Amino acid sequence: MKSKILLCIIAFQLLFLFFSCEKESEELVSDDISLSKVLASGKLIMGVDDDSPPMCFKYGESQIVGYDVDLARAVCRILGITLEIRPIPWSLKNTLLDIGEVDCIWSALSVTPEREDVFCFSGAYARTAQVIIVSNKSTYRKLNELKKKRMAFQASSSAESALAANPDFLLSLKDVIPMETTTDVFEAVINGSVDSGIVDLVTAHDAIRRLGMPLKILDMPLNSEVYAVGFKKGNIALMEAVQGALEKLEERGEAYNISQKWLGINLSIIGIE
Repeated sequence: MKSKILLCIIAFQLLFLFFSCEKESEELVSDDISLSKVLASGKLIMGVDDDSPPMCFKYGESQIVGYDVDLARAVCRILGITLEIRPIPWSLKNTLLDIGEVDCIWSALSVTPEREDVFCFSGAYARTAQVIIVSNKSTYRKLNELKKKRMAFQASSSAESALAANPDFLLSLKDVIPMETTTDVFEAVINGSVDSGIVDLVTAHDAIRRLGMPLKILDMPLNSEVYAVGFKKGNIALMEAVQGALEKLEERGEAYNISQKWLGINLSIIGIE
């Protein structure tokens, strides 16, 4: 009797061991080939909005430069691959990422609740906000002074999300006008076709400080945001490889140098959030 019980116990233990090993084998075999695909091709295709200075913008006729470009090149150097920068229509970024036209979205991409449902995000690498810009000749100082006024924003940007998250302010406006690029928003404010615009803080600061645009930023931002690199949902291997490289850049002080070069201050928060 005892021997039968012992045999049953041994059989049960063998079955448990068999299924445990099978489960571990399944976990080891992953269908996430995102990193191996990039390494095999020898390049990372980076989808960008090339009108988001100082993070990513055109310099001259063909060169694309900026904070994000320098950061991405440094990441690719660590991974042993090259960087291909591919300007895309910003409104199509989700689609182009899903069909594999680009490996990541990396140009002043703010993390929002809506985007977290769509992208696999790296950790945050810099901080920003959505702010209101007006002509430097205007007398506007506070948000409530824009009641019944016209405001422009870049379509499919986090500016649109920031407006939606502030319904009382949005409903107080006379009209909100979507535009294709941030430059279009700046020009509309400067030429007076709208009273104000909502844009990224870093981009607005660069437009005023570096480009000398006749604009000013109202004191009260609509929100606070962080930048991160966006990957296709499920592409965890590639995201983790890029995140690991970013953390190495932070440890070596390279992220600090890149921030100082393009922003004049250190906004890097790699590894903090």
